[in-house]
Amino acid sequence: MLKLLYLFVLCFSGQAFALSFEPAAPLVEVNGQIAISVQGTQGEVIWSVNKGRVEGNGNLATFFAPSEDGIATVVAIDGSGNVEKVRVTVAKGEEVAGGVSLDNTQWKLFTNTTEITSLITSDDGNTLWAGTTGGLEQRNANGGQLIRLFTILDGLSANTILTLQTDGNNGLWVGTNNGLVHLKENNSLTEYNSSNTLLPSNTITSLYRDIMGGIWIGTNKGLAYFSVNQTWQIYNPSNSQIPSDNVRVLSLDNQGGLWIGTYPYYDVTSRTWIGGGLAYLNANRAWTIYNSENSGLPGNYVVSLNIDGIGGLWAGTRYSGLAYKNSANQWIVYTSENSPIRTGDMPTSIVSNGNTIWFGLSSEGLISGGGLVLHAKETNYWDIFRKENYYIDSPSDPLINNFINALFIDAEKRLWIGTRKGLMYIKNISQTPSNPNNRAALSLAKNALPDSQINSIFPDNSGGIWVGSGENQTTGGLTNFLPPSNWKNYLVGESEREGVADAITAIHSNESTLWVGTIFGFEWLTSNGLWHYSTINTGLASNTITTILGNNSGELWVGTNTGLSYIHSSNEELDYDNRWINFTIDNSELPGNRINSLLYDQEGGLWIATSSYFDHEQQQKVGGGLAHKLSNSQWVIYNKTNSPLPTNDITSLYLDNQGDLWIGTVNISGQVTGDGAGLVKLSSQGAWQVFNTLNSGLPDNDIHNITDDGQGGYGLEQQFLIIIVAHQEKD
Repeated sequence: MLKLLYLFVLCFSGQAFALSFEPAAPLVEVNGQIAISVQGTQGEVIWSVNKGRVEGNGNLATFFAPSEDGIATVVAIDGSGNVEKVRVTVAKGEEVAGGVSLDNTQWKLFTNTTEITSLITSDDGNTLWAGTTGGLEQRNANGGQLIRLFTILDGLSANTILTLQTDGNNGLWVGTNNGLVHLKENNSLTEYNSSNTLLPSNTITSLYRDIMGGIWIGTNKGLAYFSVNQTWQIYNPSNSQIPSDNVRVLSLDNQGGLWIGTYPYYDVTSRTWIGGGLAYLNANRAWTIYNSENSGLPGNYVVSLNIDGIGGLWAGTRYSGLAYKNSANQWIVYTSENSPIRTGDMPTSIVSNGNTIWFGLSSEGLISGGGLVLHAKETNYWDIFRKENYYIDSPSDPLINNFINALFIDAEKRLWIGTRKGLMYIKNISQTPSNPNNRAALSLAKNALPDSQINSIFPDNSGGIWVGSGENQTTGGLTNFLPPSNWKNYLVGESEREGVADAITAIHSNESTLWVGTIFGFEWLTSNGLWHYSTINTGLASNTITTILGNNSGELWVGTNTGLSYIHSSNEELDYDNRWINFTIDNSELPGNRINSLLYDQEGGLWIATSSYFDHEQQQKVGGGLAHKLSNSQWVIYNKTNSPLPTNDITSLYLDNQGDLWIGTVNISGQVTGDGAGLVKLSSQGAWQVFNTLNSGLPDNDIHNITDDGQGGYGLEQQFLIIIVAHQEKD
């Protein structure tokens, strides 16, 4: 039987010891009970659980399951402060008895951590924390070496990290796009969200700790303060003078006052964007508001703040340049006319060291924009550092990427720079990054996935996988990954691969050919090592390729966004002579024109995954589902009306060696999390089984791809994630 489980491996500092549980992945029937033991403890053990009930006696405990299926988290804390948790799967009786059990398989998560969103060092200065769009990186602050990556499998509420702040006790506050997490020094995590606290939103945009140890929390729906006494206070335009509930950045001055940068918000009554700007909340809780109408602030979209050492304030705006307010409330605005900041550049991060200011720039749609700006205020000296060619890496480049999201100066006067394509640092800020010996790049796109949006995965012939990523012509690429750590990217113009689009939407291979679909046509790599590509539509249903399926006899099926195409020809030299046969909803029983996945059955038939589509006459989504084109050319259609499928939006298909069909689905209907999607199994005997976040270890219900890893496991790609699932048979 297939075992599905998260594997939690937490790092501990000091004299901490790792705890382990037996069983490692408990499975229990609803309303049932199971014995759990923990090893490696020191002293008294305290047990707790988030649902159901647990009764512990030393190293042994009994878990009493609730009346609903799902996942329960049991936590054990020993007398030395070591913390570990185990996920207990609570399943219905038939699933425990004969279905797919969930008690042995390990989940491993691959994410793209290339884009750095936030940086900070730990209170003791030994650790550099880097927030990324693929998790939280723990690095050595001395040289930047990666120690560990925290993801949702470790208890983070999301992999997209937006902001970081230390807690004063060598712990860390982590703001994500799905809640707030407190990571303590012993690696235990506590999650705060709008469901279990008074947080006004789960989108955490900014964090700042005050001298009392409380934490200010900026969200896109208001400002919150969480005190050391565990009390909450919420500020929004309805109960305070804050000019907008869309808080973007926070900074605390030496007088205990809080500076708050905001964006305008949409007023439903007037149907206009109002408010925004800069607010100051002093230590006595009195407000002062600055905006483009009552002050020298050049714009009301405030994205970055920095307080210098002489009572001045730097404010970066999204559309209107950079502003400086001195201690006398006089304003100076810097634009392309009096600084190196170009029109369209956005100062996303500002740090200062004495009279020297560093500005990290991003760009509003300009590939040539962005960069790192140095400004010496006393002498009015300006300098800017940019990567010369966006597409080509050069050792002479002062930056690895011009789109800068985060800057941080540590205690050793190193300037850490987080960009969209990796992390680098300037070893000594008294010298410029123009000196190659004064800079170091730590993570470039070529060492990982080139894009977070994963569109296709397919096993290669060497025990690895091909990964297709990207969302447009210049993002993403084709990656070959051989576990555990060998990566090679094939990018247009930076490898032997030629083509017109980096983004890869589909991958398939046979004994002699690797087929690659893109958003502008398809490419293929033949056995002689040569790449070929075509973007000329000579009969294909569309040049936007969504999936490809072929065999060794020259048969080729190509799924597109407007139909299914078929041709029979040589794999080595496919001739484009309008001999394609196209299937659509108009000329066949195909339930939807968008083809997401194709799979041969064991008798020469074809499984076809389709999406629903919007019918303008009915003004609603219709069609879609799973189609089975039998070898005798008859069609069988499965949908959520006539089968247990949770949705008609089918994304991926896989046939295991038992003859069971695995079906990936997504929720695009606006239903709540936990409903409307998941992983579906249709057994060779016709039995259905649905897995989701409520009854399994799946981290998300939206499954975008399923493939065999070549070693008996499955790869499930889910919303910017590749998840490799080890498959073991029960003894």
